[in-house]
Amino acid sequence: MDLRNKKGQFTSNGLKGNTFGFQKGHKVHLGKKHSRKTKKKMSLIKKLNPSPTQFKKGHIGYKAMLGKTGELCPAWKGGKSFEPYTTNWTKTLKRSIRERDHYTCQLCGRQQEDIAFSVHHIDYNKDNCNPKNLITLCRSCHPKTNYNRDYWIKYFNDEK
Repeated sequence: MDLRNKKGQFTSNGLKGNTFGFQKGHKVHLGKKHSRKTKKKMSLIKKLNPSPTQFKKGHIGYKAMLGKTGELCPAWKGGKSFEPYTTNWTKTLKRSIRERDHYTCQLCGRQQEDIAFSVHHIDYNKDNCNPKNLITLCRSCHPKTNYNRDYWIKYFNDEK
């Protein structure tokens, strides 16, 4: 039985509407079981990564980070992200930084719309809430600054 609709997409019942979204010519292994070796690998990854996945489908670097969470992740800084912020880190402070930066990402120049942009610590020190150490970044640019931190510290300090 051919499971393709008129558009060439595979469907669960051969009818339009309930599609899997596979295009014509795409190899599909419906009902294929994982090998014992693959199951063992998947089990090992789960055991090594008891924490919830940090990289969700659709996020930047999802495929590259698949199975690399927690200590296996190249961006891992010893659990630093779980440390609490200082009491000076307030909504008012963040709003004033966004206002100072004219609600514009300081990396790509995008204007803030419905969702508030992130306020980033240039020196990555959560305790340093000096306005000179804070910068506005959009939700696309902020994750980029988590890799190669020395480069970004120099980049943002040279901008001033």
